[in-house]
Amino acid sequence: MDFLASLHLEELPEQQTRVAHLSKKLSKDSDLKLGFNCCCNCGNKLAEENFVNCPNCNRVSYCSDACRLEDTQPPVDENECSMGHSSIICSILKLCNDDDDAEQGLQATSASLDRLRTELESYPATLANILREAPCYNDFLASVGPEMIIHVIGASEDAELWNGKQGMLEGYTEALVQLAEDFGICDIQLHMIGPGCPDCCIDEDRTMNFEGDGSRNFNLHLVTHKCQYTSDLITTISKPHAVVFFNPGFTCPDYAWEETMNLLDYGSAILCTTNTELEGVSDCNYLLDHKLFPHLPPLAAEIMGVEGYGNLTFFYGKSLRRHSNQTKWHYGK
Repeated sequence: MDFLASLHLEELPEQQTRVAHLSKKLSKDSDLKLGFNCCCNCGNKLAEENFVNCPNCNRVSYCSDACRLEDTQPPVDENECSMGHSSIICSILKLCNDDDDAEQGLQATSASLDRLRTELESYPATLANILREAPCYNDFLASVGPEMIIHVIGASEDAELWNGKQGMLEGYTEALVQLAEDFGICDIQLHMIGPGCPDCCIDEDRTMNFEGDGSRNFNLHLVTHKCQYTSDLITTISKPHAVVFFNPGFTCPDYAWEETMNLLDYGSAILCTTNTELEGVSDCNYLLDHKLFPHLPPLAAEIMGVEGYGNLTFFYGKSLRRHSNQTKWHYGK
């Protein structure tokens, strides 16, 4: 069941857009995190001991009870759609506590375990579904041949690799088998590359019969590489047909992507996911600046107010794959 639909919501309501006037205050101090070390309502820095948490979810903090109560009130302007820390937002954040317990192996509800499993399965499902369904990949996949090589760059043990949980290899195999059958691919090499990969290298195969032809098999070969994406690495592994980034944060100052960008070929098939529209547009523009896109996808171009073209894809709205309580934006070429 779609998580948001179960809450009778079409999309996740915005939170804290009513405090847009605080942007100048927050921008002056990069260490201020709204709701964590500064008040979730007024933006004032919180004293080490004198602050108030939301008593229900216990995940956001305020400088006083007055600010906490004000943040729970509906907007005064009837045209304002943002909700502040409403009961819906609070309930969603409270579920995060249950999910944290499930992720840490503590006592957990069956619902939180299901959400955790669904979040893990979103990685292979996103990879397979977008490659298979996005028009911008059709011609490329038709020309791949019997063997396809995919590089997932920036992979980590606690995300794409399921934190060592059982069923990861089967999850990717089951997700990719239909893609392989549709495009005549018999073998997919999936290279997971990143410093966050496990210390102990995974190098395993999984085989599954094609549903339409039980006499033919599909094989997935998954290999992890605990390192950066460097020229030394790519001389030891096969050149990719497709390069995948899950929430890379290209424009985040904490990450360094320059060397990786210089190693990617112009015209390579690229699939990128982000959690928000803003991140999607920023990362799209980053790839454009590095000449890995000839132009922006139409939707991204529309958001930025420039001209776009139709052979790139930027998914949104009902085209999104929703898993657990996460919404992802996808784009590719």
